[in-house]
Amino acid sequence: MQVSTAGIVLSTIKYRETSVITKIYTRELGTQGYIVNGVRAAKARMAPSLFEPLTQLQLEVYHSPNAELHRIKEIYCSQPYHHIPLDPVKSTIRFFLAEFAARILADEDAHPDLFSFLASALQVLDLMDTSVGSFPLQFMLKLAQPLGFEPSSAEDFLDHLPHPAEPCYGLRPFEQGQLIIEYLRQPFTAPPQHIDLELRRYLMTLVLDFWSGHLNTIIAPKSLVVLQQVLG
Repeated sequence: MQVSTAGIVLSTIKYRETSVITKIYTRELGTQGYIVNGVRAAKARMAPSLFEPLTQLQLEVYHSPNAELHRIKEIYCSQPYHHIPLDPVKSTIRFFLAEFAARILADEDAHPDLFSFLASALQVLDLMDTSVGSFPLQFMLKLAQPLGFEPSSAEDFLDHLPHPAEPCYGLRPFEQGQLIIEYLRQPFTAPPQHIDLELRRYLMTLVLDFWSGHLNTIIAPKSLVVLQQVLG
């Protein structure tokens, strides 16, 4: 069947000489895989830039419920980014979030609230004119909200860690959990202030541990090291 849907690119890998296989989280169909032939050829019908991580798209696709890979009939960029491609910090955050989201949403069904969160959060990142150092941490926390398992309190967060938190950076585990909840509840444009860089890095490891516990698999993005270096 033919389906019209919005989508957000999660990952893209090269396939044969001129083709790619891309994973896209779609508003109507959830996470789907698509094979795109000839996109890396000299006279490609579809621009390769459309399949860069977290690009927001409008798609017309051929969908078969029993197929692992589908085909794209028509495609265009629905929400061009103005600053992310040109800003090295935002660009690094983009690749980190794409790797993280690709793991979390690998088999996710269609969920309108989840799609709306992703689309709006990426627009916020693109347009932010304040520090974006806390954005990845807040994004990873806030992603739990539309999925239905956001921590309701410091105790709730700590209870869902597969490994108990220990006193660190002068904070007891409960105080660490309180900071996590503060990051969750504050808007992207107004994160908690006066947080030491090393402490923020530590809180990110706690949040990744939180996700690992929920998914029963280790969530350890390879791009985390690069992100930490870029954020200073």
